[in-house]
Amino acid sequence: MKTVTSSILITQHQSMSKLCVGCGICLGLCPSNAINLKVTRSVLTVNFDYSRCIKCNLCVKACPALSNFYRKNPTIADALGKIEKVFFGYSTNDNIRYHAASGGVITSLVLYMLTQKIVDKVLVTKMEGFTATPILTDNENDVISAQGSIYFKTFSLRILKKLLYNLKKGKRICIVGLPCQISALKKVLESFENKLYFIGLTCSHVNEIWYLHHIIRKYLPKNAKPIAIGPRKDGWPGETKIFFKSHNNFRELTVPQSKFWGILPSLNISSPLGCLLCTDHLASAVDIVAGDASHPKFTKKGSSGVSIIIART
Repeated sequence: MKTVTSSILITQHQSMSKLCVGCGICLGLCPSNAINLKVTRSVLTVNFDYSRCIKCNLCVKACPALSNFYRKNPTIADALGKIEKVFFGYSTNDNIRYHAASGGVITSLVLYMLTQKIVDKVLVTKMEGFTATPILTDNENDVISAQGSIYFKTFSLRILKKLLYNLKKGKRICIVGLPCQISALKKVLESFENKLYFIGLTCSHVNEIWYLHHIIRKYLPKNAKPIAIGPRKDGWPGETKIFFKSHNNFRELTVPQSKFWGILPSLNISSPLGCLLCTDHLASAVDIVAGDASHPKFTKKGSSGVSIIIART
């Protein structure tokens, strides 16, 4: 019986690796640190160390991509979620509004929640070099530094243990994340629901790491040494900056959103397989979800950005 169970678990782990959307819940949950990251065929995904694995099955139960894989007959209601009201809006702070991906609404909401003591800390994610770094913070500068949209796997929930530590200390936390991250987190943190606020980001899909390599090869000069990539930000439709070194000089290259989000992402070719199974693009499990207000009224060139906001609770 043990052999059968192990075989099933290995098969499930293989599926998790193939479908991985980069939420990071398995990394945060694993009690024996048996899960790590690896790059296989230019795809960043999870890897399992069976010399450490204790076969607790926590990762399998929490994985949102695996859940979608086995899910049958999702409904339109599942995809849309509960809707109280829908708004268009933007931050009244011009600096926050411009330096966001679109409108700066989430940044302003989070800062308001911190200053008004509605929450004690917030989980946000920012780029450092070519790595997305999750931060649990009460610092305004941290929140502002995390502005912008990251279009690659972030594995933000790898800091789950830090979240749990703070929740057990009685801290109230706002989670800013993608739909898959929040749906996975709500399952795991169900007993702390009264201390959690969830702000979701609309999402069609993230991109595999090979697409980042493609962008760098396509737009950087020959023999340039890439150093870092920023999130998409700075007005509508925004832009992505790539920082690099060339001839011993540090430089930056700006890639407009129309070129960064080109034909490959638009046709889902650069998407993880797990994202193709997802129907929850509007973060149905959150309190508030925000994203680009892709409406002709708000998409004029040179706009500082407008957000669409769906209040669910």
